[in-house]
Amino acid sequence: MNGASSQPARAGADGMSEETAAAGRWDKNVALAISQVASPPVLLAAAMAVRAAVTRDIVAWFWAAVYVCCAVPVPVIYLLRQIRHETVADLEIGRREERLRPQLVTVAFLGIAWIALLVGSAPAPMSNLAGILWIQAALILVVTIFWKISVHCATAAVVGMLTWSLFDAALPALLGVAVMAWSRWRLGRHTLAQTVGGILLGIAVFMLAFRATPAL
Repeated sequence: MNGASSQPARAGADGMSEETAAAGRWDKNVALAISQVASPPVLLAAAMAVRAAVTRDIVAWFWAAVYVCCAVPVPVIYLLRQIRHETVADLEIGRREERLRPQLVTVAFLGIAWIALLVGSAPAPMSNLAGILWIQAALILVVTIFWKISVHCATAAVVGMLTWSLFDAALPALLGVAVMAWSRWRLGRHTLAQTVGGILLGIAVFMLAFRATPAL
């Protein structure tokens, strides 16, 4: 019979069709893309680029490049080596205990980058931003000793607050932070409390630093 020739949807081991399974995965793929495109190293570089653009000085771009070159490559290479030697499972570093050494390296090189800007007499807003990013990373390292917190959300919160302060654009900043929190929760990398904790830490660090030195 012609009707018998139509093929039923192929089912997986759990009884769901491939089409149903794919439909249920699309949001997870979006969440993964958000987490990767807006990973902490990318956000660090973006924050310095935005600050340099607002400074409107060609020298600021030079110092933004100095900061990124000092702060980003070595921690990323170290993490990749850790993955290669199976000390760390993946780039997401899901286990809290696996995060300590990569975060310690990150804190060290963010500190080197900050010192480079201070010693080189970079524009004050850029040096101050470098200081904020170091303080945040150091606090995250301390928190990680006891509890897993979202680095993605903390970094996104700082970048969001920076964007808000520079462009008086609250909605894009808040939306970006919310989307990041959703992506980390949807991927199962963090609980709601861990994402909120990261956001609050990032906001608190930025606000305290802004009160101490408004030149951001």
